[in-house]
Amino acid sequence: VVAELGHNHGGDVRTATEMIRVAAACGADAVKLQKRDNQTLYTEELLNQPYEHEHSYGLTYGVHRAALELGDAEYARCVEAAAATAVACFATAFDERSADFLMGVGVPAIKIASGGITDAPLLRHVAELRIPLILSTGACEERDIDRAVAIVTAVHEDLAILHCTAAYPVLDYRQLNLRYIQRLRARHPSFVIGWSGHVSGIAM
Repeated sequence: VVAELGHNHGGDVRTATEMIRVAAACGADAVKLQKRDNQTLYTEELLNQPYEHEHSYGLTYGVHRAALELGDAEYARCVEAAAATAVACFATAFDERSADFLMGVGVPAIKIASGGITDAPLLRHVAELRIPLILSTGACEERDIDRAVAIVTAVHEDLAILHCTAAYPVLDYRQLNLRYIQRLRARHPSFVIGWSGHVSGIAM
């Protein structure tokens, strides 16, 4: 069980480390953060776009995104907090620079978000790092999954594939299509198959 911390820490490492402690107390095996290199990932036009609403951390999208990113020292504190509570701490890399950053702080695995499953350069880059890779499969077609698996396994086979329904949140549990996990297991029997979801509670 991986507790998704994402950017819910609001860019505050104290909140992030407290979330790690709570996740560990709830029995999670690992916690996951996110890492983006904003200048690489987003266009200048998007970064300069006004971003004023109740969930904004800045007047522009760029300022908002910058406020949410943790740096080297903050990530080191998160890794230490996780180690102190005996949970693993890793992150989603949204771009190549972020993957390299995460390698520098010593994460034990890297996750690729659903939006990255068709990003062949990112998949090749992360595969070449030869670190366990977790692939989320929301918002894609089966051929996209097959292509991504082929890219990674051309380098190594330390791979987990997570079925995902890309809705935030999923309100109708029938949309989860959990039977697709069985299909993934049949199509990719050599790999760990799991689920990545955005639901409230455990009723699903």
